[in-house]
Amino acid sequence: MDSLTISRPSPARTADPLAFLLVASALCFFWLAVDTPTPWSDAGGYENMLRHFLGTGVVDYMRWSQPTFIGVLALAVPWAHVFGTTTLSLSCLGAFYSVLLMGGLYLLLVGRVRPWLAVALCASVFCFEEFPLSAPAFMTDIPYILYLVWFLVVHRTLEETHESGGRWAIALLWVCWVALLLLAVLTRSFALVIIAVFALRSVFLTSADRTFAIKCLVLSVITAGFSFLVVGKMSVNRFSALELTVAREVLAEHQWERLDLRAFCVISLLTAAALTPALLLTWKKSVRKAPVVDAVVAVAVLGLTAYFWTRGHLPTLTGPAIVAFHQRLLAAPLLLLAPTGAVLGFRWLRDYLPGMVTSTEQILATIAVSSLLVLPVMQHPVARHALPAIVALIVLTGYHSSFKFGLWPGVGVLLLVALSTASLLFTTADRRLNAAQFDVAQGVVGQGQPADTIYAGWSWFCAYNMRPGAPATRDYVASYRHLRTAAPISVLTGPVSSRPASQPGVTAGALGVVGRVYVSTRPTEANE
Repeated sequence: MDSLTISRPSPARTADPLAFLLVASALCFFWLAVDTPTPWSDAGGYENMLRHFLGTGVVDYMRWSQPTFIGVLALAVPWAHVFGTTTLSLSCLGAFYSVLLMGGLYLLLVGRVRPWLAVALCASVFCFEEFPLSAPAFMTDIPYILYLVWFLVVHRTLEETHESGGRWAIALLWVCWVALLLLAVLTRSFALVIIAVFALRSVFLTSADRTFAIKCLVLSVITAGFSFLVVGKMSVNRFSALELTVAREVLAEHQWERLDLRAFCVISLLTAAALTPALLLTWKKSVRKAPVVDAVVAVAVLGLTAYFWTRGHLPTLTGPAIVAFHQRLLAAPLLLLAPTGAVLGFRWLRDYLPGMVTSTEQILATIAVSSLLVLPVMQHPVARHALPAIVALIVLTGYHSSFKFGLWPGVGVLLLVALSTASLLFTTADRRLNAAQFDVAQGVVGQGQPADTIYAGWSWFCAYNMRPGAPATRDYVASYRHLRTAAPISVLTGPVSSRPASQPGVTAGALGVVGRVYVSTRPTEANE
């Protein structure tokens, strides 16, 4: 069934690296949660959805939440009953989800790579700054990947053992398989793309592989149908399937400008850059050399990166609000990292794509490709939507590696340390600036200004304007844009050097990476 050699390290060899990974991850995630117990990005809206569900038993999507979210409730409800629903408590829940994810990711890797290399590959997720930003937040990104990773741990166990073992043990594994898939689908219905893998394997494979694929196909289809019933029964004010994308506008109304190709290109470049350490860590000489192809890929990706860089479309290593220097200067590392990651990625595909014969590998590849290809047709694509692709591709690089320490793996280690350290630093700075913005805005509320009439960024809008159970007067996008341009008071952020010292404001950040928060009574200034 498997074209790769499967080596199972002894429990003694895997226990210490796993313990180190879990302890280090917990320290990072819980420290971020406690350091800045403030809603980040969409978290405030999901916190409100949870509180509404606990009081009414209904999930109100408010025609705002695109993920199905219900799968998050499996842990969130008992957690809320024990620890409450404060932002601090739910941020710690997000950190707990993230620790479980790192444990599952390690188990998914350790059967194919050495234990400490598995730890390094797990740590390479930190090179994508959206991961530590999202990890201690109560959102759907991390729980969705968590359920998928643990689903694949169980799925790989069933696949590699040919369902051999005790009858009750196999039955328990299948129950976990269905439960984890259901939770993933109930968190984000996009998980259903893996059904395509089972369908194709059921058609084109033979013997035992086909029998296993048919079992997976039948169970996944039944799980999908059940998930639709659950969502229909438990939720209100949800989007239709077509409303989640711009497919109708593009295909029926020919509004080709709705395809967000810029977001697709920029996020793909960020993905290539973030994967560079993992690809270097698993480096070995290519068996299918194609220097001309590598050169063409390098030039093309460098040209694309330079195009977006010169126009200021590439994000910096940190959020624009705390950039004290020129944005293009801080985005310059992507000019090297993105082409390098792209060349290494194409080289890896040439060598290992033909060897992806197991359904576990094919599911990982399907998740990675579909997560990136769907970006142009999404209503509002953002960088963290590439997180499933990042995780899947890191696992695949580990599955096809024979680690031998040398020059390029050594460079990969140095790059891993540098990028992950920078990512944690800038994550801390961004989250502290967000917390300072909340503190200043709450001070304005204390002076008598209603919270839902203040513009203080997207995180504040989700926390105070997305109210389950309250009738929406307009589409949430229109509401946000109206508040941004017409709010009587705005709490804004910007570089420290962008405002005169005489203007009231506070600074926040970490280790010299700081930004400024200030209050403005000029509505139009919120567009700056």
